[in-house]
Amino acid sequence: MQTNRFVSNLVWLWGTVGVIGLLAFSVYRLSPIAASFFDYPLTWWHWLCWSVWIFFMAYSEGYKGFQLAFSPRVAARLLWLAKHPQPRLVLLAPLYAMVFIYATRRRKIVS
Repeated sequence: MQTNRFVSNLVWLWGTVGVIGLLAFSVYRLSPIAASFFDYPLTWWHWLCWSVWIFFMAYSEGYKGFQLAFSPRVAARLLWLAKHPQPRLVLLAPLYAMVFIYATRRRKIVS
């Protein structure tokens, strides 16, 4: 029983670290592009548009997309995988958790 719990925890940890790593790598690669926004002279209306856009994206993508949809789905898929480990899925746990493997066509397109 202890070995099974150890394997489950290891699968969950691998999937979680892998998902966080993939997201962090994306942030790392896109940060210079986002920072180039400040290379140009900005007027007050640029700042206004930028502020509105940041608020909109934080709500729509951050709260509604990430916190309410993506994170619970990743957690549920990792918990299922931890309880039902299969060698191929365990190896690809981060991709499985992010719904790139064994998902409906619609879910893959949305993700």
